[in-house]
Parts: sequence; structure tokens; C-alpha cells
Amino acid sequence: MPPLTARLSAFASGLRLEHAPQTVIDRAVLALRDLLGIALAEAGSPLTDRLVRVAHLAGAAGDCVLPGRPERLSAFWGAAVMGTSTHHAELDDGHRGGHVHPGVTTVPALLMDAQRRPTSGDDLLSGLIASYETSIRIGEAISPAAQYERGFHIPGLVGTIGATVATARMRRVDAAATEAALGTIVLGPLTPFSAFSAGAAVKDFYGGWPAAMGLLGNDLVAEGIPGPTGLLEDSMGWLAAVGASPDSAAAATQGLGQRWRILETYVKVHAACSFSHSPIDAALELHRPGGTADDITDVTVATHVFADRLDDQDPQTPQGARFSIPWLVAAALLRGQVAPGETDPGALADPALRRLAARVRVVPDEEATRRHLQDDRVRPARVEVRYADGTARTAEREAGRGGPEDPLDAGEVHRRFTRLLRGYDGTFADRVWESCGDLRRPEGVADLVATLAQAPANRTEETHR
Repeated sequence: MPPLTARLSAFASGLRLEHAPQTVIDRAVLALRDLLGIALAEAGSPLTDRLVRVAHLAGAAGDCVLPGRPERLSAFWGAAVMGTSTHHAELDDGHRGGHVHPGVTTVPALLMDAQRRPTSGDDLLSGLIASYETSIRIGEAISPAAQYERGFHIPGLVGTIGATVATARMRRVDAAATEAALGTIVLGPLTPFSAFSAGAAVKDFYGGWPAAMGLLGNDLVAEGIPGPTGLLEDSMGWLAAVGASPDSAAAATQGLGQRWRILETYVKVHAACSFSHSPIDAALELHRPGGTADDITDVTVATHVFADRLDDQDPQTPQGARFSIPWLVAAALLRGQVAPGETDPGALADPALRRLAARVRVVPDEEATRRHLQDDRVRPARVEVRYADGTARTAEREAGRGGPEDPLDAGEVHRRFTRLLRGYDGTFADRVWESCGDLRRPEGVADLVATLAQAPANRTEETHR
């Protein structure tokens, strides 16, 4: 049997849409719509403004459309800015077992590279599917040890693999060139988890930098500057460097082309770290419209390992708030939702949210940890709220909404998309949605790019709330 890197490269380069079930193709279109909706919602955010300024300092002017922005950037910096600003919202899709966010590192690379060469919708969607199938499997192969024991941020670590595979497939390069491009992931990023746990703003680049590096790796190969072959399984290669077990290579290709991992991804309901979604959903069951922080005396959240570390009761940055279960549970109990507005600077200045977050304790639960480590798609949480009138209420969740066991229906996904784009004029959201659905028609990719380039200039600040 060929080694792992060769097998994944052959799968990606040989993938055709006629090989995939219609449900997989539909899910790929949904992933594209989902990511573009978030990118357009974040286009006017202060972070995106700063990222564009940094890109220009790096000499990033080019011809690529950046969704929702008037600037045109190089493909590399377009992917970096789009992936970073989108990841900042903490709304991008993911896969629980793989601990990855494939859309945020895949779609920016595909969209930017598609503007540099004639590209069909079939090739773009094939690249997207190949990326999801590859990155989710690699994430599963190294989880949970790479995160819990070695301290890697897996979405950023694996994201470069996904973006590289996606770009190679969209360009229709052969298996050898795909493997040579995969060799360029030696260039990183390294993605230590400390950036996440500290709530550091630079962590958002774990979405954009892998997307940009996927383009760079393929450009290097096209110019005769390849990476090493067999990088994933080499005795001093990628899997060894992240501390994966010897069985990882075999696990990564089980069911390849038969069990489609893209169908197991989740669409985020809440603008927060996915480990917080079970506590948020439990807290939402206990939300009392019109209630105040003074109605609640204390809150206990019992959950599994790692999630129990997201226990900062006093976050100081939007990033920190999105990784703080006390803050997110407080927002769910008081505001009845966790949208981007619940972790923006205005919310961080809300004294009622701060008072309640200080009363939310996150504690470890041995049974929840046992079940999570047995199957890390299961993320149990129990929320108990004690009220000033002496009563108490409890709610539990096995996993957050939006995943394969409790998915959003088509109407919910469309409403989420239009809500994200509510700051644009009334027809723009519909045009983007329909352009994604028409991607396989002749000139479908060019039409999508043209639609994105026509984003109305009257976008309001409401868009990214």
C-alpha cells in the first residue's frame, strides 16, 4: 500500500464531482455559502480594517476581490486577510472529532486562487471537498493528543494541509505535484495553543495564514521549488513532529472516498469557541426574558477536560470573551443569544454582564471527561443556575446545535446567512446565495467573483454585530 502522503495526494488529484454523492456536493455549496456570509459580515469590522493596513504595509496590492471591501489585494494577502477576519468572528464551520475548522482555511485560498486563472465551479468544489476530507482525517489522526498533550492549536496546524490540497486539486495538478505541494507545509505555521488560551488577537491568523500558505506552497511547486515527498509519514516528518502515534497513517485513510467526513461538519449557531456551545445551549434553555443579573446568585457549569479550562470570569478582549465559558453563559442567560455583539467592546463594557460572569464557575466533571475522551465528538455540559428567590434550575446538553446529530435545517441556514448580511442592501444577500448555487454553470466562478465585487458601498456597522 502506498504511504500516507501519496495516498492522500492521489485521492485529492483524482477527485471528481461525479465520484461524490449529491449530498456531499450540496454540503460543499453550503460550506461555501456559510463562509462567504461570515466573511461579508466581518468585512467592515475594525479588525479587517487593521488587517488591510498591515497587508498594504507588506506591499499586498493586487487584483483579487476581497469580499465586502473596495481594496484589491494579492492572492496571498487576500487569503490571509479573509481567513483571519472570518476566523475572528468564531462562526466558521468545524468538525468535532478532527478538531478542525476546514472552511476558514480552504475557501479563502480557493476564492483568491480562482481569480488568478480560469477556474470551473466543478474544480473549485472538488478542491473544497478534497480539503475537507483530507484535513478532517488528519485532524482525527492526531487528536486529542496533539492538542491536550502537545499543546497545538489543531485548526491552524492542519489548516495548511487543507488549503494546500484544495488549491492543488482546483488547479488540476497531478498526484506527484500535489505531494510536492504537501511537502511545503514544512513552512508552518506552528500554532502553539498559548495564543488561544491567552485570548491573543494574533490567534485569528490561525485561520488566514494557513490559507495563504496553501497558495504559496502550490506557487513554489509550480516554479520548481517543491517540498519533500512523504512528509506526513517520514520518521522525521510531520506526524512525528506533532507526536502522532504509529497507527495515525492507517487511521487517516480509512473509508477515504466512501465515508464522507464533510457530512459530519457543524454549522455554528453561536459566535464562540465550539467547546462552549454545549454550555451555551444549556444556558439558553434556562434563559428568562426580562431577567436581570441580580436575579441570579450563582451559576455552575460542569463539563469535560479542556472545556473546563475556558474559565476566565473577567475577559478583557473580544477574543478572550469568545473563549470564556463564564462570559458566554452569562450572555446566554441575560441576552438570550451569543452573536458577535455579545463579545464586542460594547458588551465587554456592560456592567451587568461582568457581574454575572463573575458568578459563573466552571468545574471539571469526571464522567463528562470520560465520555469526551472516549469519543471527542461528545461534549457534555451541565448548567445549574441558582436564583435570588431560592430556586434552582438545571439543563444539560451532549453537544451543541448545528452538528450532524442536531443539524440546522435548510431554512435555518438561509436565515442565518441573511441575518449575517443584514447590513447590506436587501438583494445583495440573495445574489450571493444564488451565485454559490449556480457555481457549476458556465462562468459560475467568474459570476460569483463579480457578484462579490459589487458589494454595496452602503454597508452599515450593523453587518458585523
